[in-house]
Amino acid sequence: MLKLSNLSINIADHELGTMVESLTIFESIKGSMKGSFVIQDNINFYDTFIGHIQPVIDISFTYLNSECSNSFMGDGISKMNITKTGKSYTVHFHSLQSTDLKLKNINHVYSGMSHEIILNIWTETVHEDSTLVIDNNSITKGKYVVPNISAGLAISNVLNAACDNESSGFYLYQRLFDQGITRLTSVNGMKKHFKFGSNKNYVIANNIV
Repeated sequence: MLKLSNLSINIADHELGTMVESLTIFESIKGSMKGSFVIQDNINFYDTFIGHIQPVIDISFTYLNSECSNSFMGDGISKMNITKTGKSYTVHFHSLQSTDLKLKNINHVYSGMSHEIILNIWTETVHEDSTLVIDNNSITKGKYVVPNISAGLAISNVLNAACDNESSGFYLYQRLFDQGITRLTSVNGMKKHFKFGSNKNYVIANNIV
């Protein structure tokens, strides 16, 4: 649990941070971020906006003087409770990139190293502002004929066969403080260094502690 300051949650150009009672965000080396927040809605925001669109949700906050911001796609609501003053409900969300990877089908032929094939599929699928950072390269290579399947499944097939020069498998994942970046890293690469941003190794210093 993090003690946050300056929490901002923006939907359809409306700031809802003061209405949010709790926020949960999950990150995993097995995929993209997702989460939910509980909102006390006394202004009928659900009927006006959330009930009619699949909203983009911008979440930002400050933690230990570090700014963090990410954008997500709304993924429905649950636990609706109507009270005298309004409604309370849980809003679910997941990364913008995971939506693209599920909806876009790929029917193409790729050749090269595993990380190059993944990058090519990624570039053809997700929004141009979505960044994929390759922390270390694979040594596996070949030719992949994608038989008109979702981009996410196509990438998973390549990931399952990819490894680095120490026979370590790869993962495609997101981290909260990477500001929306998606990473391709082998397990061995994770052990050797922790990347900060797109190309720097992260070092823990006394002033951070």
